[in-house]
Amino acid sequence: MRWTLQKKLALGLTVILIAIMVPSLLVLTVSTRERMVEYSRDFAIHVNDVAEAGLENAMISRDPAEITSVLQAIDHREGIEGVIVFDKRGEIKHSVVASDVGRVLTIDDPTCRVCHDHPLTDRPQTVILPAKDWGVPCLAEQLPFR
Repeated sequence: MRWTLQKKLALGLTVILIAIMVPSLLVLTVSTRERMVEYSRDFAIHVNDVAEAGLENAMISRDPAEITSVLQAIDHREGIEGVIVFDKRGEIKHSVVASDVGRVLTIDDPTCRVCHDHPLTDRPQTVILPAKDWGVPCLAEQLPFR
């Protein structure tokens, strides 16, 4: 096989294109991932703000129907499946699933581990957990009850 000028140019262009495209694709992939993580973080912060404001007002009025209404509104948002509110002891006070109310989460429960794996001062008040089937996330809100 004879290496003609045409074959040498084709091979040279192929090597140059690969040398340019591989780093470009890596940069694009990393950039896209960072934007997706940032979008998820912004989404979680927005849901937290909405949940906190709505639940705080509902809990101040001590109206269980209003609390349930707020939880159902949050639960119906795209990207959220399941919402619970529990106290510091881990007892579920409100949930979109009525049978969950009154259940006590143990400290070994994955819902609790998300917070209890951090020092007391760094624990979040609101946690968005992946669903058990790795589908849609669940929002867990811990508010101080009086």
